[in-house]
Parts: sequence; structure tokens; C-alpha cells
Amino acid sequence: MKKKNIDFLKKIDLQKHAKLILGVAAALLLLLDFTLIMRPQIKWLKDFNPKISELRNNIDQTRRDMALLKHIEEASQSSRKKMSDIEKRVPQEEDIPMILQDISSAANNSMIKILQIRPVKEEKEVALKTPSGQYYRIPISIEAKGSYHLFGKFLSVLENSEIFMSVSNLEITSSDRDYKKHNINLVINTFIFKSK
Repeated sequence: MKKKNIDFLKKIDLQKHAKLILGVAAALLLLLDFTLIMRPQIKWLKDFNPKISELRNNIDQTRRDMALLKHIEEASQSSRKKMSDIEKRVPQEEDIPMILQDISSAANNSMIKILQIRPVKEEKEVALKTPSGQYYRIPISIEAKGSYHLFGKFLSVLENSEIFMSVSNLEITSSDRDYKKHNINLVINTFIFKSK
């Protein structure tokens, strides 16, 4: 039997069929490579594909979260700046005489004559509590005389004041003695901060 195999190999001209032999050998190697190496790798990649998709989704969500975090940080800095500006516009409790002086100066500049100005301390109410102290609303009662248009100028000056103020309980009546002047009664609410 060995002799027949050797005779068969002698009959085949190796140089003549070298390309065919190389092609068959390459095909066998490819088949062996696909069976033993590529198939397990393809299966592993198929098993890994959902994990890749999940990781891609996680990365996208992380990017969105980072953008949102940056936006929140910018908003927080803006809020801190605004709060700092607001705190500058809210005087301390000991500054009430200064507030009364500012209101009086605004009235004089607007040619409104103040007859009486007084803080209504018994109506002081807590507007906001913070760890560092409390903000109080202080009503200031004012009786004044002046023309309607000059009173509008006075309110405009108060509105543009550095200190927060709002007007409530406004009452304007005409004067019996001078039709150009009016009796004005109002309450201006302002806010003060009292630290703990």
C-alpha cells in the first residue's frame, strides 16, 4: 500500500500543479482558521455587542449629564451673584434711620412735603429665614402733601432706589385749600436683615 502511495506521488508533477496544491492548502488553512479561530471570535463579538450598545448609551447619558451639570453650575454662580446683589440692597436693622433719610431725600428732590414719616415696628414680619439670619418686612407710614405729578416722580425715585421698597395702602385726597396739592397717605414696605 505504501508503494502505491509513493508511486502516485511520483506521478504527480509538483511543479506543474504547484498552484493547485497551494490553492487547496490555502483553502484548507482558511477553513481551519474559520472553524477554530474566527467562529469563536465572531460569537464573542456577537455576545459583546449588547454590552457595547449599553456602554455607548451610558457614554451619551454621561455627556448629557456633564452638559447639564455645567449648566447647573453656571446657573448656581449666576444665582450667587444675584443673591449677593440682593444682599447689598437689603440694609441691616440698624440702618432704618438711613432708609428714612433716603425716603425723605427722595421726597425733597421731588418737591413732595413730608408731614410725618415713621416705621410701623409693631407690624414687622419675617419675610425669609436663612441660616445666617432673618429678613423682615418693615412698613413705613408716610403722610405727605404734593401735586399728583410730583408724587409720581417721588414714587419713580423710590422704585429706582438701591433699597428694595414697595408701596401699599395708597390714599390720595384733594386738599381743601389748594386744588394743585393733594394729601397723600401711603405705606412703603422695605426689607431689613437681622443676623443671628
